[in-house]
Amino acid sequence: KFELITFSDTLSRLQTLTLKGIKTLDSSISMLKGLEALDLSDNNRLSKFTQNIFMGLENLERLNLSTCTGLGGKLPKNMFTGLLNLLELDISNCGLTLIHSDVFSHTPKLTKLNLKDNKLKIKKGNVFLHLTQLKELNLVGNQVEYSNIKHGLFSNLVNLEVLIINYCYRRYLKSERY
Repeated sequence: KFELITFSDTLSRLQTLTLKGIKTLDSSISMLKGLEALDLSDNNRLSKFTQNIFMGLENLERLNLSTCTGLGGKLPKNMFTGLLNLLELDISNCGLTLIHSDVFSHTPKLTKLNLKDNKLKIKKGNVFLHLTQLKELNLVGNQVEYSNIKHGLFSNLVNLEVLIINYCYRRYLKSERY
């Protein structure tokens, strides 16, 4: 298994990268200017994500961080800075308990967000404030408070076509039309 991988600009044309078994992601990943898809899933030892770690990856469209359980329950505030063309983000099963309200402010084109099977208590709509292009949102297995759905939790998601909220705790989510 790899502890640390560093990159150079000789790989600037690389379009797809999958990394498994890493512990740390080096900021040199920003040298991969042509990267369109990055799969870091199943790296449960990966725990160091510095702010702005993906800065410079302007062409990145798909990012998979699912099952990166070493994140300590939260995402750094500016983790996705520079990902202006990101379309799909999977941060499912990461043990997240908190998402900062501005964490998605740098992903204006995001259309698909998977937050499945985290430990989020979603109470306020400001988490989704910057996601006006979002078409698909998966919140399966998180705690979504019914009263907040009723009071506009998803109201700014004007392009939302698919909302998956199965298995949200019953005390939070009542069976009623939204």
